[in-house]
Amino acid sequence: MLLMLPSMIHLHRNAWRRSLALAILLAGCGGGSSGTQTAGTTTKGPAAVSTTTDTAAGGAQAVEPAAECNALTTGTTEGPYYVTGTAELADGNLNYDNLSGDVIRIVGHVYGGVDTTMPLADAVIDIWQADDAGSYWPQANGPASNYSANQLSLRGHVKSDASGYFEFTTIYPGEYEGRARHIHIRATSAGGEQDVITQLIMSKDGDQTPASQDIIAHSLPSCNTMKLVSVDGVDTAVFDFHI
Repeated sequence: MLLMLPSMIHLHRNAWRRSLALAILLAGCGGGSSGTQTAGTTTKGPAAVSTTTDTAAGGAQAVEPAAECNALTTGTTEGPYYVTGTAELADGNLNYDNLSGDVIRIVGHVYGGVDTTMPLADAVIDIWQADDAGSYWPQANGPASNYSANQLSLRGHVKSDASGYFEFTTIYPGEYEGRARHIHIRATSAGGEQDVITQLIMSKDGDQTPASQDIIAHSLPSCNTMKLVSVDGVDTAVFDFHI
């Protein structure tokens, strides 16, 4: 079933973002520094915190609902390449180095408990993934302070707003042997008492390892498999944390 979003041209950008996530969820809940990289050379500036500006949202969009999850978010392995202490993303852009790949957007909320009555403000949503070729930057782990800025990419965090809402843009992750395309994501409440690491699974026809053949995907509920739908020209999916 498809849900049509009404025109939101006069809405403030944040209001449109929340409306987008809410509209998708009504049909079924889904479970930093800036710079440019060219020819192997990366130039980076200081990290910046996302700011909000007024903008006009596009017209009606058809959004396929994600599968529903009626439980706390299912945790899974952090994987071998988790780097701690990464920067807050400027404007929620995980691809601050402009690596090649198709742009996607993930939106959602962080809630305390299995329902939506307790949105968690200032939760930290940590994100890391492989690039378009299936490589991590770096292919190693440990604190971010162990690496130079040129070694770190497609890593960072955003924070939820007063309604628990978060959003980030990135590129469609590359695949590598034995794993479906996926994004690692971690939500931690502002005080650190609630925390979960999970993965957002993605799959395209013709992938070497589709979600149906991925062991970790099998261990996660269906709402962890993203349903990407074009919204204002950007493939968008929703995922809510319940921690």
